[in-house]
Amino acid sequence: MQHRFQQSLLQLTFGYAATEPASLEEQSSNSRRHGKKRVWVVQYYDAEGHHRYHTLGLQQVFLPFYRGKWKGSTKGTSENRIQFHIVGELGNSQIETLTPSVLQAFLDRKAASSSFSVVDHLRWDLSSICELAVAEKVIPTNPATALYTPKNAQKGACPVMTADEAEAAVGAVEFRERVIFHLAIFAGLRPGEMLALQRRHVAQDRSSVEVQQRVYRGEIDDPKNRKARTVAIPPRTATQLSEWLDTAVDPAPEAWVFASENKVGLAWVDFKVVRRTNASLGQDANVDPKVSADQRGHGIGVSLDVYTKTSIQKKAEGAQQLEGAVLGRKVVPIREKVAS
Repeated sequence: MQHRFQQSLLQLTFGYAATEPASLEEQSSNSRRHGKKRVWVVQYYDAEGHHRYHTLGLQQVFLPFYRGKWKGSTKGTSENRIQFHIVGELGNSQIETLTPSVLQAFLDRKAASSSFSVVDHLRWDLSSICELAVAEKVIPTNPATALYTPKNAQKGACPVMTADEAEAAVGAVEFRERVIFHLAIFAGLRPGEMLALQRRHVAQDRSSVEVQQRVYRGEIDDPKNRKARTVAIPPRTATQLSEWLDTAVDPAPEAWVFASENKVGLAWVDFKVVRRTNASLGQDANVDPKVSADQRGHGIGVSLDVYTKTSIQKKAEGAQQLEGAVLGRKVVPIREKVAS
């Protein structure tokens, strides 16, 4: 019987073997001390009947290691993604065979059927798994450091409401949903953050709210990235919020500001659209990008690269500004040409 002792990706990720031994007499596995650490070993009898054993690798594996770091929301999505995509296709591959070209080919295949976000996360997953393998001395170098997300990975449409559409949306819904729209569009709150708001989180003058928790899959959880923050509430939104608190919310400090998770949608407008609208209209209004990103609770790079979408009017104005600066003469604005 030919034995393969290289550690598979499945073992490194979950901590168990990809295949069962043919029989207990032929092969068994347990853990032993190796210096100050415990390692998995396989015991077997060779062709001459001599008892042998071979070290498979350290007991510490990827998911048990990262479960202590991940939040509940990250744990669910990450484990499902790793299980379905990475382990589903590469689980039985020996770790030593996963070269950069093999891993990049895997991402290329995934790009043909999965979204850009999924493929980008898979690239990060592979890098993290292999990084742990290097730290555990399973492999000498990380083969995933040079991986890139293929250009053909599918990027879905990212619609954003115009100022007129945002105004129409706010005016088209009932009082409760109008308050929610105000907080989302003008203050940048996430849906889970709004649903987790309690009266105690709202400033007495309604000028700010404290984001200390969020709702995730019906459970109260820590804020995203475990970072609490204070969000400024603009005057008209503060007026709406104050009226809602005075007329529809129990006066107790622990009372939920929005007691139900139901919300009214406006066709294509969902909360992703609303958050992109907050970022994009803020840019159009010349709000400082760092201030805008801090309001929404993410980094400035994410704010500019993911959430902010530039309107065609702003693109036209920018192009005309550049043209005028280079050519050194006044350029008639496009809207004036159309009017004439």
